[in-house]
Amino acid sequence: MLASDLIRIVLFINSYLGKDKNWVKARYSYLCSTPVSIIDPETYADHRLIGEFGAVRDLPTPTEMKVYFGFDKKRRNFMCPRCVFGGVYGYDDREPKTAMLEPNKHDPDAVWCFVCGEIQPVERVLCTSAECKGNVISFEWGRCLNCGAETP
Repeated sequence: MLASDLIRIVLFINSYLGKDKNWVKARYSYLCSTPVSIIDPETYADHRLIGEFGAVRDLPTPTEMKVYFGFDKKRRNFMCPRCVFGGVYGYDDREPKTAMLEPNKHDPDAVWCFVCGEIQPVERVLCTSAECKGNVISFEWGRCLNCGAETP
């Protein structure tokens, strides 16, 4: 059995038998209740979820990601300002992109993260990094959500 098969089975079983049909919420609740998380359960759970997502992101199909996570792999994805810059995960160049422009808006002015569930305001201006063509900047942190560069 491949890792992708195991992931699919876990997601399928959770969607039918789990108390909370949303796997991220179910996993978050579990992580907050483990003995390891006793000191700071929310930070521990957020950190683990982001790391786990980074490890398995490419395994589910785009349809499975949409069904089980509400996350569209086919759309442009971005770093979540809260998870990455807010100290939950700690920024580096390998950050998983767990946020997408707020769906169903003609001119989106926010990103939604499927891991933390937060909606964060963004500005649509060009990134100042010469290597980056991004134009989604965190309003609160002043950083490009594509590459992480500071953009005043």
